Amino acid sequence: MKQRFQAVEIVMIVCLLLISGIGVFYSAVLFEKTATNVYGDAVVLFGRGIYAYESLFKGPIFVGTDAVMIVLVGFYVSVLLWVKSELLKHTLKIGFLTIFLYYSASLAFGTMINSLFLLYIVVFGLTVYQLIYALINYDYDRVKRHLHAVQLPKGLLVFLMIIALSVSVWLAEIVTVIIVQRPSAIIGMQTTEPTFVLDLALIAPACFIAFFTLKNKQPIGLVVAIMMLMLLAAIGVIVIAQTVTQRLFGVFIEPIEFIVFVLLFTVLSGFAVYYLKRCLAIIIA
Repeated sequence: MKQRFQAVEIVMIVCLLLISGIGVFYSAVLFEKTATNVYGDAVVLFGRGIYAYESLFKGPIFVGTDAVMIVLVGFYVSVLLWVKSELLKHTLKIGFLTIFLYYSASLAFGTMINSLFLLYIVVFGLTVYQLIYALINYDYDRVKRHLHAVQLPKGLLVFLMIIALSVSVWLAEIVTVIIVQRPSAIIGMQTTEPTFVLDLALIAPACFIAFFTLKNKQPIGLVVAIMMLMLLAAIGVIVIAQTVTQRLFGVFIEPIEFIVFVLLFTVLSGFAVYYLKRCLAIIIA
């Protein structure tokens, strides 16, 4: 069984590199045109590479995310090959799989269908079951002993609540839709925004679960906390890369949007890295 999951892991890594590599390096200009979305708005299309049919606003976002993902896959492979501690390796693996799951879900549910769509489905499915397998086979008893031998980092529980509440920034967009009966212009060619669903339906509850279970020093709480901290740390780098690629393609965002959607998550990412180090120190104690 273990060998089978290792084979699946190799397939997942190859697929991730294919998806992200094509997203970054296939940048041929295919067309320059404007299309009308389902809301009757004229949308300037990106017109380049695999994300040609995305809006000019969203296309660079996907490219920036892909660039970061190439680096993260490299780190993931390094962890699998070089980290000696099995418990630490297993913990980091769960964190990376969380990032890959969020990434693949965003692509599968949030992009216009393109020639990589089947790979999006494959990676999404593989990461789901790899993550389930990793969580089932985790050494919770050992982590429990570590947890009862140390004190939790000061502020960690508060920070988990802050992460959970930070995704409420999307509620402003959702309330606007309810009031005016249509989404903002940045929706582009899509009809929905999967980030709202993932963050509000999964990420926020996961942070609350981590808070209450970790408060009682249950090992699953530490694992879920690390999952959320690694995801947030990655998101901080991703939003910076997204902003850079948007600038490269001539897309500029308003100062208030930069503060709420870029600066806020970048600052939170910095704190996430700090608490991640403290949590991993408990694992290897």
